[in-house]
Amino acid sequence: MIDNSKNSALKLVHTDTMGNEWYCLENVLDISPSRGLSAARADRYASLKISEPELKALLNKAIEGLNSNAPDITQAIAILYELKHRTEFLCEENSILDLSAIYYFLKDENPDYPSEIHNRKKREIWSKDEVCRGFFLHMGLALTKQFSTIAEEDLLKFLKESLTVAERIYQFIPRE
Repeated sequence: MIDNSKNSALKLVHTDTMGNEWYCLENVLDISPSRGLSAARADRYASLKISEPELKALLNKAIEGLNSNAPDITQAIAILYELKHRTEFLCEENSILDLSAIYYFLKDENPDYPSEIHNRKKREIWSKDEVCRGFFLHMGLALTKQFSTIAEEDLLKFLKESLTVAERIYQFIPRE
């Protein structure tokens, strides 16, 4: 059984309201190749301002609508408009949390390899613990090249204001 509290290459960075301990590498440059590749991929989606599952779901919905017996061109255009509108976003919460999920580990998580099981657990924790979610949004934003120079107050204000705008996407795809 993995116990990251005994791993000298890691440091404790957060304990959530449910008592889960969160760790990160003492030196981010020591990230494993597997997590490094996942981080590069997650950073790409963060820069697109949409999470990978949301982008795939939107594109699939547009293609499905265009390939049906009665093509729904209006829906496809609305989805394209939504994607275009996202280019104006400063950031998008899910893609930032995806990035945090790679760099921050739970106490029993293998720091060398990303784990879908642990990522689901992290998402569950973030959905129940607003302070924890906010902490990892802040930490995830600091990891990205494009956001590391923006003032924290501006980012937090933008995230709050963008919640209503982001809800538009869920008229096309179900929310997780």
